[in-house]
Amino acid sequence: MNSNKEVVDCPNCGVSFSPADKFCTNCGQKASLPGLSLLSLIKEYIDIVFNFEYRLWISFSHLFFPGKLSTQFFEGKRQKYLSPLRIFLISGLIHFALFGNWVNKKFDKQLSSFENYIQENAFKEQFISNIDSLPNNIFTIEGLDTTQAIAVKEKIIQRLKFKSAPTDSLFNKFNEDEPISMSKEWKDSLTVDSLPGSFQIFVIENIQGKWTIQSMPLSFTEVYNPDPEHIIKKANIRTDFGKWQVRQEMKLQKEIKNFTFFVTSQLIWMVIFSMLVISLFQRIIYFRLPFYYAHHLIHNLHFHAFSFLVISLFMLGQEYKFIVESFNLFIIIIIIYQFLALKRIFKQGWFKTIFKALLIDLTYLIISTSILLITVIISMLRF
Repeated sequence: MNSNKEVVDCPNCGVSFSPADKFCTNCGQKASLPGLSLLSLIKEYIDIVFNFEYRLWISFSHLFFPGKLSTQFFEGKRQKYLSPLRIFLISGLIHFALFGNWVNKKFDKQLSSFENYIQENAFKEQFISNIDSLPNNIFTIEGLDTTQAIAVKEKIIQRLKFKSAPTDSLFNKFNEDEPISMSKEWKDSLTVDSLPGSFQIFVIENIQGKWTIQSMPLSFTEVYNPDPEHIIKKANIRTDFGKWQVRQEMKLQKEIKNFTFFVTSQLIWMVIFSMLVISLFQRIIYFRLPFYYAHHLIHNLHFHAFSFLVISLFMLGQEYKFIVESFNLFIIIIIIYQFLALKRIFKQGWFKTIFKALLIDLTYLIISTSILLITVIISMLRF
């Protein structure tokens, strides 16, 4: 310590300051440090925790007032609040943890059911193929001619029923109460390739300078036991690019569950990039006002944090039917919150605010949809 009673030296950085100051003017350390007793360490820990909890509580309670946190931050009242980025990260962590659990429960159940649907129908296709492969002359010992033998095969197949797709599946095509329909092509030769199919793969090729798009239906067996080389040969795919498309699409058909989870894990980056772009768009449409890009980014950090929390509440209420049926209400709450926040922050008239809010929402929808599409395409290439 300095011998001069009027100043003290900071033990952390060595800068001298008045003993009347509670903190070092250079590094901010307390002027009077507590002892290294267990009691003093516990007291210091409690002070830090409760100070953080207070800032956490006051930040998230004020977050539910549209535009309040952003305006407070713009006015320099920042000490009692968590930073916008920290609020966004905490809300995002809660949201995507719940979202991951929700996806795991909802889609894992659907995809498992869907896989069972594929498996059972693939077995029925194979059974039909085995019946079709029986030579007609084995029925002669029963006194049946060829026409009667075909009729017997047809009758057996008519009694079969494909299992219907899960009711909430996009592939719900077959009605379990209806037998397999018999087309005219089946009368003379029954083949698995003639069976109705739910799946298709698309291949784009450049043949002799001309681009063509080919759609190829897949049977249940081809989806259940994918063989890309068989499909390539069957569809007469000639280009390396076309063959790569077939292999990649067949891989997706086989591992649709893993691909779904892979895409959902990329959504946080989609949200962040969309937010960065929409902040730039807001800066453009509010160019007459004295707000920088950072102001719009801070507002969007707070807005997305609120949206995360609202959607998280929706996901927490999935056990209750009235919550599940009220999803549109949660979206309306988010839209109203955005409108009121824009009105409070930028202080423009009602008509201008409504118009710009709708313009922002439309632009955000286009941006997020485009980024989602790009994300899916990149995921397909990387998967």
